[in-house]
Amino acid sequence: MSLGGAVIVLLATVMGLAILRIIYAYSSVRVISLEVSQGSRPVCLGSAQNISSELHGSAMKTLGKLRQYFCGEPESEESEQTRCEYCPLRWVLHQGKCYYFSEEKRDWHGSTRYCSSRMASLAVVDSEEEKTFIMNRMKMEKGYFWLGLSKVADKWLWVAGAGLPPEKFQVAGGSDNHNCVVCGADEVMSESCFNPNKWICEKATKEFPAVKVDLLD
Repeated sequence: MSLGGAVIVLLATVMGLAILRIIYAYSSVRVISLEVSQGSRPVCLGSAQNISSELHGSAMKTLGKLRQYFCGEPESEESEQTRCEYCPLRWVLHQGKCYYFSEEKRDWHGSTRYCSSRMASLAVVDSEEEKTFIMNRMKMEKGYFWLGLSKVADKWLWVAGAGLPPEKFQVAGGSDNHNCVVCGADEVMSESCFNPNKWICEKATKEFPAVKVDLLD
C-alpha cells in the first residue's frame, strides 16, 4: 500500500472511532435515562453522564488533531474560529474549490465518469481568475487535460452550470468531430471526445468545525 493510501486508511479509522465513541456515549445515556424513568433498577445517572462527557472530550480531541493535520496549528482563539477548508489527498486547494489533475488518460466520457465517482465534475471555469489559475497550473503539468466543456447541438456548453463564455477561451481548432475541449500549457483547443487525455476534476472544499484549543492539550 502506498504512503498516501496508508494515511487515508489511518484517518478514516480515527474518524470512525471518534464517531463510534460519540454514538456509544449517547446510547449509554439514553438507555440509563429510560431505566430511571421506568424504575427498573437504581442507577447512578451522574456517573453515566461523566462517562459520556469523557468520551465526547476524547472524540473532540481526535477531531482537533485531524483539524491540525489539515489546517495547521491555530495561532490564536480568533483563528481557531475561522473557516478551515481542506481537500482530499492529491487534490489542490484554490479559492474554495478542490482540483484533481490526473496522471492517467481517458476519453472525455470516461473522465466525466471518474469525476462523478468522486462527487465532482470536470472543471468548469467560471471566472477569469480561475482561468488564470488553471492555465498557470498547466505550465507545471505535462500533456493536455479535459475541461468540462463540450459541444451540444453546435453550442459549447459547460457540464455543470454557467461558466465563462467559450469565446473567452479562444478555443483553437474547428474540426467537425472535435466536440470536447482540452487545455495545455499555452492553449485551449477542441479535441475529439474519444481521444485519451488527462483530465481536471473540481468540487467544493470540505470544512472542519471549530475546535477549542484547550481540548487539544
